[in-house]
Parts: sequence; structure tokens; C-alpha cells
Amino acid sequence: MIQSSCLRYSKPLFTVSTSHFPLQVILKFRKLFRTSTKGHGLDRLILLPSAIPTLTIDTPVPNIKQISYVKSGRLWVMPDFSDYYVDVAEITQVDNNGNVKEEVYSSGPFCVSKDDALLYKSDPSDVDEDEDEDEDEDEEYGDRIKKKTSLISITLLKTEESEDVVGIYSSFVNGHILVLIQIFTVTESHWQRHYSHKITRYDGNGLKIEDIWINDRIQGWRFLLYAYACITENKNGDIIISSDEYKTVVGMDRSGEHRFLYSHPENDYPRGICTDKYGHILVAFKSCIHLLDEDGAFQKILLKNMSSNIIFTCLCLDDKQNIYVGNNRGIVNVYKYLKDE
Repeated sequence: MIQSSCLRYSKPLFTVSTSHFPLQVILKFRKLFRTSTKGHGLDRLILLPSAIPTLTIDTPVPNIKQISYVKSGRLWVMPDFSDYYVDVAEITQVDNNGNVKEEVYSSGPFCVSKDDALLYKSDPSDVDEDEDEDEDEDEEYGDRIKKKTSLISITLLKTEESEDVVGIYSSFVNGHILVLIQIFTVTESHWQRHYSHKITRYDGNGLKIEDIWINDRIQGWRFLLYAYACITENKNGDIIISSDEYKTVVGMDRSGEHRFLYSHPENDYPRGICTDKYGHILVAFKSCIHLLDEDGAFQKILLKNMSSNIIFTCLCLDDKQNIYVGNNRGIVNVYKYLKDE
């Protein structure tokens, strides 16, 4: 239960008005909306007329890159690594008042599993207590994903030597772990590399189930050293990915077959994606949150940023389907957008 004493908003910074968009952009939205009305009648029954702010969390992280909710009412928050010009930073767990509860060093993306465990790309120097550090140095592998609970911290899985983890997602349906991987191959010139991408599906214990190759379906994907991608899975089994280095949200079915592409009418970069229990896809852009249906068709603008000094950087949902939106000022704002059942 969120206590009223936690509420710290006065004048709303964000609305769902479209009046600040140029006319040509509004017309593009209308065209997108007319292409698919599937589920729109249901949306009128389950969606609030506008998103309602319920909580503001002032975190100690100056520029938030990724957030993930924990059922206990806490939130894992990661800074933008590029701000520090390093490849390792702290993932910080905070409560609803922004108080720091725990910190973990990571070298990349993370997620929270169905059982509230933190899954994260670990710092290479972060070895398990029962692991022989010399043996680990002799073993050739790419990246390591660790699983951390209140009781344990173990290595869950390792990728091949040439594989870099750029996105992680843990399914709340079956507990499967989806890892978006970038693979590099050195060509004849040492300074030129060929990049390809795949999604590897693991079970909850880190055992590999399958590889889903996506380089034939998505052209131009390439992630910088400090960049990472977002990956999620919808209730119908679709896999959805995006990156702040690529202007399109990409949807594919569980076997990797292409389903849809979605781009902002003004070619803004998607900065975060998630799905709700109804199959909606929520996409964060720097100045707004878009709601799509499960086919990737635009439905409405859930939230509009009215401040030129604030940039939306990420989002997630909690177990009650409230939206948590992180920004470049280290603030996480929480909104209610669904009607009570």
C-alpha cells in the first residue's frame, strides 16, 4: 500500500495531451491508429482516460539507464555507464523513499526474475565464493550472468568467448531467461569486425534451450561498447526488442519470425519497452510513452513529457501494473493507467 506521505508531486510535469505535437505528427499518429482497431473496444474498458501520478522516487543515481521492480516494493536502478566512461558501475536497490538498500557491481544489463532474484551481467572480477579464481581465468568465455537473492549469489550461465550480452529478460510466465547476444568476428583487418545477433533462451536454471538468430531479419544492428538493448516477451509468446542505437521496436514470434516494426513518427529512439498483462506494449521515448497493441499498432499516448529539461530513459511495471518511468535527473515517477478490476 502506497502511503499518502510518500507522494511528492505538485504541478504535473507530464500529461497525455497531443496539443504540443506538430500537426503533421498528429496526422501520422492518426494514420497509425486507423491501421489497427483490434482490441480498442477492450482498451476503453480497461484504460483510464489519462495516467494518474501516484509516487515520485528520488534516487541517488544521477542519470538512470534501466530500472526493474521487485515485488517487495523496491526497485533496482542502473546508471548510464557512458556518463562515467567505464564498463562497470553499481546497480542500486532503493525503496519507495529513495533509500539505498543494496548495491551490486555490474558491467551491463539486468532484470528481475519471477522469484524476485536479480539477474545481471557481472563484473569479470566478481567471482563466486566457492569458485577458483585461477580456474576461472583459464576458462574462455564471453560474459557471465549471475543470479542474486537475499541468500545466494551464483553464476547462472556463461556465454561463448566472442559473445557479448546486451540484453536480459526473465519471463514471468515460464521462468525462461532470454539473453540478447552480440557476436563479433574479426575479419582480415584487425580493426574491422563482423557483427551478428541472436537471442538465446535458457531455462530458469541457466540450461540452454535454443538459439534464435535475428541478423537476417534486422539490418544495421550494432551496439556500442557501453550500449545495450531492451528485450521483453509478450503474453502471446512474441519477443520484442529495441535499442537506443536503433530507431525501431522489433517484434517477432517465439521462433524468431518477423511480426512487426514500430517507429516513432519523428524518428526518436526507443529508450525502454515492457508489456502488461493484457498484451499491450509500452514504449518509452525521450518525451512520451506510447501504448501499442500486441501486433505493434499504435493505440494512444499514455504520457507526455512537458519539461524540456527531462528525458525519459526507461520504464517498467510493478506487480499491480503501475508504470515506473525513470529519467535523466535520477527520478522515477510512478503512474496508474489501468482501471481497477
